[in-house]
Amino acid sequence: MGMIRWSHFGDLNSGPADYKSAALPSYAKVASGLRILPLFISIVELGSVHILLNDMFKRPKEMRTHPFHLILGDIMADAKKLIRFEYKAYVNAEEERLYDTNILEVAKEAGIFNEKLKYAPMAYIIGSNRVFPDLDEALANAEIGKETEVVIPCEKAAGQRNPALVELFPLKEFLKKNVQPYPGVTIAVGNRTGTVVSVGAGRVKIDFNNQLAGYDLTYKFTVLEEITDAAEKAKAVIESNYNTSDGFDFEFADDKVVVMEPDVTKFDQNWMVAKYKIVSDLRTINGVDRVDFVQIWDAGAKE
Repeated sequence: MGMIRWSHFGDLNSGPADYKSAALPSYAKVASGLRILPLFISIVELGSVHILLNDMFKRPKEMRTHPFHLILGDIMADAKKLIRFEYKAYVNAEEERLYDTNILEVAKEAGIFNEKLKYAPMAYIIGSNRVFPDLDEALANAEIGKETEVVIPCEKAAGQRNPALVELFPLKEFLKKNVQPYPGVTIAVGNRTGTVVSVGAGRVKIDFNNQLAGYDLTYKFTVLEEITDAAEKAKAVIESNYNTSDGFDFEFADDKVVVMEPDVTKFDQNWMVAKYKIVSDLRTINGVDRVDFVQIWDAGAKE
């Protein structure tokens, strides 16, 4: 049986500005022709092969400020709290309108059900800055099992609308690419995504503002539990970033978390991308600076 073990200490590339625009780490950029993390083969043992992948470079101390805490040398502080919650999110326009929820019955009743989405309680790390700050604070202070409501003014949510982000484009440029724009459809132009406002006179008007820009938002949520068991926390992190934790096993030590990968991940590009956030989350909730991923390649018993 062969075993390959690697550790993620950090990405060599510059960190993302925020989680929504996170650049892929080096190990996820092979297909794009970008550089690959240098490898350091450290141990060879009888019966198994342990390959430790280390960053071969360190950033200067003043550059170690990655929001996901993935820089080599940055040791995590205290572990952060992990919760699971249900929510209903409303746009406060002329009348309150539900625009998002992770509760199946509520989505269907409001007519916003999307079969491509998973409706289930959401795992969230308090203080991870992956939701609006006011919502993060409300989640941190919420009583378990009690519905809480928080209203977030647009200035603290998606911001005010910017008229300069509404632009016109020639319709023929889209038709050349076999793209037929129509009002309401979301469309990509270069590295930007916007909503088509109108199509006419050979031109397409696209609004690149966040669809929530200019609106106050209301969140009604219930924190269902705080996840404290180490294995359950690890499973929640895997599920949040990879949709399933089936087949994963975990080992825990004072200074690291070890993730035993199931066979399904070996050739899954989605897993390679998901690892980037999983490393960050596991380090954050466990207060460690090292995460090991282990793959087992079993050749089978020899007769």
